[in-house]
Formats: sequence, structure tokens, C-alpha cells
Amino acid sequence: MQYKIVGTSHVAKESQTLIKEAFLEYKPQIIAVELDRHRLQGLLTKQKQKLGLSAIRQFGIGGFLFALIGKIMQEKIGKHLGVRPGEEFLYAIKLAKQNDLKVALIDQDINITLRNLKKVPFKEKFKIVIDSIRKKELRKIDLTKVPQEELLEELIGWMKTRYPMLYKVLVDDRNKYMASQIRAISLQHNQKVLAIVGAGHKKGMLEELNKMQADQITKL
Repeated sequence: MQYKIVGTSHVAKESQTLIKEAFLEYKPQIIAVELDRHRLQGLLTKQKQKLGLSAIRQFGIGGFLFALIGKIMQEKIGKHLGVRPGEEFLYAIKLAKQNDLKVALIDQDINITLRNLKKVPFKEKFKIVIDSIRKKELRKIDLTKVPQEELLEELIGWMKTRYPMLYKVLVDDRNKYMASQIRAISLQHNQKVLAIVGAGHKKGMLEELNKMQADQITKL
């Protein structure tokens, strides 16, 4: 397998610089992004995802509320920083097209992820509500930059402990899915893959890819 993973922030201008530097250094043949076709279509057409009664029926109240809160927060932060959420993925896709490279969408279907939020127990949902009301900061975050690895580990570790099922649905399951996609694409085409994902996914995906390589060597 030949791959490199770049961790970005969905609302940080620094992300585009990191992508360009990695592209020039690694010289990939395929650029993979943390998107599925639904999210890509929304970004390309600048359409705002409608979250109405049908979304509640399809994803459950927990999935609906989480999607709504996350959407509002990212839009507010992005507007403040002058960056549209997901803009770094569009930049990566544009870079691929300018250099006649393949683009791969490696994230799990957003509808599957939202449906899986139904599995989050009431206890965790209640904690989310309580934590959103409390005005407690873990640490101050510079939103103009991609978070440092130490801070990411602290935040992800806290999420994994406090909301284990939410962590599984939003982070762990998707890490495994995206890692398997990168592996399949790299082996199928025998080409170098540059993957652009949220910084919170990078370490977990690398761990999954290392496990896959170790399993393959063991089988040989």
C-alpha cells in the first residue's frame, strides 16, 4: 500500500496550505477525501441540507438533533473565520482536477452514519444535553489552525470515555471504513493515495491501516 494521510480542520484556513504542501512533497496519483456523494453534492451546489420531519423519522430524534447542532456550529464558526465548512475538500478535489488525477470519495454514506446514531443510548444523549448547557471549556482552541495532536488525543479520549457509543458511530466505525477504502484503492490501482480527512480521524485510520498490513503479512 502507498498512502499518506493529511489531517485538517473543516473550518481552518491553514488546512489548504497543509494539503498543498503534502501534494507537492508526496506527488500522489489519487486524491481521496472524507466525503460521500451526498455531502459532495451539497458542497458543489452550495445547497443547505434540509433537516425536517422526514429527517426525524429517518434518523431518529438523536440523529436529527446531533446533525442540526453540528451543522449550526460549523456554519457559525466558518462564517466567523471566512471559511465555508468542507472547503478544504473542495480545494483538494480542485487540485486533483488541475493535475488530471483521480478523486476518491472514501467516507461512509452520511445516511448510514445518521441512522446509526439511533444506537446511542438515552443516557449518552442526556449527557450531551447537559454538557451543552454547562459552560465548561476543556482547553482553548485556536480555530484558525488545525489542532495539535496532543489536543486531539485529549478531546477524542474525553469523547470516547464520556460518549462511548457516539464515539463508535461518529469516529471509530468511520475510521475503519475509510481505512479499508484507502487500502482497496491503493492495492487496486497500485498508485500513491493522498487522503484528506478531519484531523480527528488521522491517528485512528493510521492504526487501522497498520493492523491491515500486519494481518496481511501474517497470512503470508
